[in-house]
Amino acid sequence: MKKTILQMIAGACLLFGSGLYADEINCKDGLACWDIAFDMSETLDDKIYKDKLTEVEKNKMTTEIHLYRKKAYFYLLKECKEGKKDSCVYLKEEYESCTYGTKCYELGVFFHKIEDEKKAKIYFEKACKLKHSTSCEIVDMLKESDEHKKFLLDNSMLILSQALFRKGINASKNGDNELAVKYYKKSCEAGLPIGCTAIGKYIYEKRKNPKEAILYFEKSCELGGMLGCAFLGDIALEKGDMKTYIQMYDKACNLGFSDACGKLGLLYTKKDNFDKTYFYFKKSCELGNKKGCEYFDIIKGASSF
Repeated sequence: MKKTILQMIAGACLLFGSGLYADEINCKDGLACWDIAFDMSETLDDKIYKDKLTEVEKNKMTTEIHLYRKKAYFYLLKECKEGKKDSCVYLKEEYESCTYGTKCYELGVFFHKIEDEKKAKIYFEKACKLKHSTSCEIVDMLKESDEHKKFLLDNSMLILSQALFRKGINASKNGDNELAVKYYKKSCEAGLPIGCTAIGKYIYEKRKNPKEAILYFEKSCELGGMLGCAFLGDIALEKGDMKTYIQMYDKACNLGFSDACGKLGLLYTKKDNFDKTYFYFKKSCELGNKKGCEYFDIIKGASSF
């Protein structure tokens, strides 16, 4: 199944796994459905601000909000055609009008998700004219040949996030750290783990704000970023929290960070835990770590006696 453009922005598929389906939506007219969607959006924003949601919970709520908005749209469309003036007003205000980039972009995403590509294209183009950079990326993508367009759609999240990260690297090379942070943040929002790690590292080292940095390292780790997990381990170690340090380094090791495997091997050497020492040095070596291989050779030699 073709991935939606929303995946390109959010870095996650929000249309599956919520447990809420269209025929289970408990609203019987357009305004009622819209009110529920609005209230849920307010709740979601509040929980995000207070950092009370996991990524899975956030995705589930976002999916449910979309389903209510979708139901509201089709109700309002039907009711407006039947001559209900209030429904026509809501339809125009919420689904047909936009005067700033983010609102136009959101309408583009909405219509793409309900497979009205003609309207989606109109709103993405309008958002681009209003200087919404992500919409401009999408508009450029839609100009490609059908074959290339399909490739871009199928790989859109990765392509966009990597492009944004490269812009961040270029800005950093040119000495514009604030612009670099802006692009790293966008790449993180688009689902690139290294983008989250990069902005977390900058905030931790330059802005001296560990609390905010940890949020980005956590997101990187959740997205499968081995370095994000390792940074969380380092911070835990600084606080003397060995349990979290081991958990985070174990996760980084399992994600392919050979240094993390090696450090755990050294840790368990000091703890006289031969089995775990053997396991982590072996894994470090298998991941191509030269030092890990040297230590593993020593361990193998010792195990033969």
